[in-house]
Amino acid sequence: MSFGIAERTGAVQKELPAACRPRSVFGSVLDILRTRTRIYPFVKTRFFDRSKSYYEFDSRFYEDEALLDRCVRKIVRIGNQCRQRGMAFDLFLLPYEYQLRKPADALEPQNRFKNKLEKAGVEVCDPAADILSRHMKSRDLFLYGDRIHLSKAGHRIMAGSVREKIR
Repeated sequence: MSFGIAERTGAVQKELPAACRPRSVFGSVLDILRTRTRIYPFVKTRFFDRSKSYYEFDSRFYEDEALLDRCVRKIVRIGNQCRQRGMAFDLFLLPYEYQLRKPADALEPQNRFKNKLEKAGVEVCDPAADILSRHMKSRDLFLYGDRIHLSKAGHRIMAGSVREKIR
């Protein structure tokens, strides 16, 4: 789901999840806390679920068929331009940490997007099933206090998916 549909829709600032909004005057204080203390990441991880917030915000955009169709057309156009230039074009869908924690229906928006892409002739690699089959704790696949960016273990799994795809 990390394609960034929310970024490309011109969403009004007040609609953005709190984690995405521009910082207030306390932004520099938060930067210092984040980079020079261990308590800030601990508190942030313990009391806030940014992965869930991002997922819930972005998943709304996957309900808009017209928006999905526009995104698919753009991706098809990019793939065609790559092939015309003799370049490979591989598309990987990266799951949110929240999707790996709550896989029952949390993968539905991503599956909807993947199905549209495949119907348009775009080959998609979705490593979510492979990741879930490993029965790893989702938090181990992402950076501590972050849950959006992959950890060393998460990168290792993604590298394996890329390696499988290019063989």
